[in-house]
Amino acid sequence: MFGKRKKENQQKLAARKVVEAERLRRAGDLEASDSACREALEIDPDHRASALAELGAVLSDQGRHEESLAAYEESLSEQADQPLIYCALAAMCLARGGADEALLLADKACELAPGLASAKITRANVLDQLGRSEGAFDELSLAYRVAPRDVDNFTALTDFVARRGLTAAAIRQGAWQDCEAAVLGAFHAGCMNGLQIAAAAGAILCVKYDFSAGEVNQEQLSNDELFIRLLQECVNSNPVIEKFCAGLRRHILMNNHHSEELPTSVARLAAALALQSHNNGYVLWTDGEEEKVLAGEEQRLGEVIQAAKTNVTGATRAALQLYAMYRPLAHHAGADTILDLPLGGEAGRLVLLTIREVRELTAASARVLGFVDGAPAPPGAQADGAIFPWTHFETPELGSLMAYLRRQFPGYSPPEWSAGACDILIPACGSGEQAAGLALGFPACRVFAIDLQRSALGYGARKALKLGLGNIEFAVGEVMAARDRKQRFHFIDARRLSPELISELAELLVPGGLMRLDVAGKGHAEKLASAFEFGARQAAGSLQVARRDICHAMSEACQYLCRQGDFYDLSNCLRLLAVAERGGSSAEDLLSDISRAGLRLIGQFASPDLRAGYRTSCPGDPLLENLTMYEGFMRENLAETGGAFRLLLQKPE
Repeated sequence: MFGKRKKENQQKLAARKVVEAERLRRAGDLEASDSACREALEIDPDHRASALAELGAVLSDQGRHEESLAAYEESLSEQADQPLIYCALAAMCLARGGADEALLLADKACELAPGLASAKITRANVLDQLGRSEGAFDELSLAYRVAPRDVDNFTALTDFVARRGLTAAAIRQGAWQDCEAAVLGAFHAGCMNGLQIAAAAGAILCVKYDFSAGEVNQEQLSNDELFIRLLQECVNSNPVIEKFCAGLRRHILMNNHHSEELPTSVARLAAALALQSHNNGYVLWTDGEEEKVLAGEEQRLGEVIQAAKTNVTGATRAALQLYAMYRPLAHHAGADTILDLPLGGEAGRLVLLTIREVRELTAASARVLGFVDGAPAPPGAQADGAIFPWTHFETPELGSLMAYLRRQFPGYSPPEWSAGACDILIPACGSGEQAAGLALGFPACRVFAIDLQRSALGYGARKALKLGLGNIEFAVGEVMAARDRKQRFHFIDARRLSPELISELAELLVPGGLMRLDVAGKGHAEKLASAFEFGARQAAGSLQVARRDICHAMSEACQYLCRQGDFYDLSNCLRLLAVAERGGSSAEDLLSDISRAGLRLIGQFASPDLRAGYRTSCPGDPLLENLTMYEGFMRENLAETGGAFRLLLQKPE
């Protein structure tokens, strides 16, 4: 009796250790997870399957693939019906280039658990790698229909459509409807990058509507939630849709600027198109006639507001035009009178929300401190230029800086101090997405974000307020003004800065402190320069015309530039232009700069897929710290690597 009870207690204790190991692995503490797995094996050696399975996952995350494979195989010898292990083995085979073997393992996982969504997603990835796109789509579509509310299912389907588009069979079967629901699910969940969502939505909309015909029903479009979301989410992701939207916007404006009333649905569509233009930072492909109409409407509405006339007829039309012109009107001295206009319908709601956003942003920017003197911004102060924040915020995993570094650099032992409270500096933080993410992900750390543009910092301050972040401070000023505060930081995330500032930034690190620096490689810069040169030939100094010509060019360099997500946002496009003009850096130049700054290279940030691809060709450099070898790899895989060195540097203690 006592022996049986003791055995049961051992099994429960071992099971708790396995659960703890999984939690530690997800948090990035791989060493502690490894120890917990081995403790479970010692506590209950007769029930080893689950502990060995978790140990295999930990070893895989550490990059110890041979040991991971052995642990998985031993677990299967103890208990053969474990579909998740077959999924893991299939992923490992696929990373090594063994797609045929991976397919057999994925088939086995699906056979053991026909309703397991992760098994279907794994099999779809293998089929996609084998070039069997229709089979991959069928698997993902089936997984989505089984569990449409599962985040993994709708993100996997959305990602596939974004990369591959819709297959001919899917179009024939009308499966795009499932895809549309998946894209909207991903949009509302806020769990995917906006470019991916827009690319997937673009593929679906091209199936639903014949944009090339130019005779799409305007009312139908304006009531299509996916179409409106696409316009508001991300523009230029699909040149066909971009051109169609430009024509549609012109059509609405030119045909309705004399009318007293617009249907609310049309007003809603035109308001979305106006937002599209603002997100771009310029009016799309306008001609002289359209610019004249816009100027006339702005002047007329300005006169209405100045005269404080509230008996404006055509409330929806007024709301539409006010929305399109909200930047000058919201900051007008008499902006309060806007709220007195009889704004009704969807367009009126959009106007009120937009004006509220502007006021909220102004209030948030007033809370931003001067980085040196601590003086608050003057009331209502706001820098010139339209800056739009991130649309979706991908919530990071909670943890410490140590856990984050362990996830990014399998096998690397971060400094002990990184497990606790750290001071983090983010120079040139822009609108604060990166800063808010670090503050949310590392609740024990103190984050200091600095940028020259107060209105950009206002977005970050507003986001921090909504997320309830008390461990972040936004400040306006020059990056190097931080030295005047005599404060030193444990970690500096300087991925937006030029490599010329390495030495100056190194002065701001505590002994043993770490710095991230992203530097464009020469091959990347040369491709960008070639594409921009092509666009400039007939652009007459207009970035708008240059971007249009680059989008429709067929040269390799132009196609490469169009694949850069930053190309479709005006401020980031200018940053790409600056990279092209600087010419990028070579491995030799970077090593010289790092040495001169007195820092040492730990390795490079890279995705698991990129790290696995590099390990195949350079197995002796697991942390990607041999920059010369990585430069050669990057040159051969420019699109996959992004053409940049992403360095983790450390200051000697």
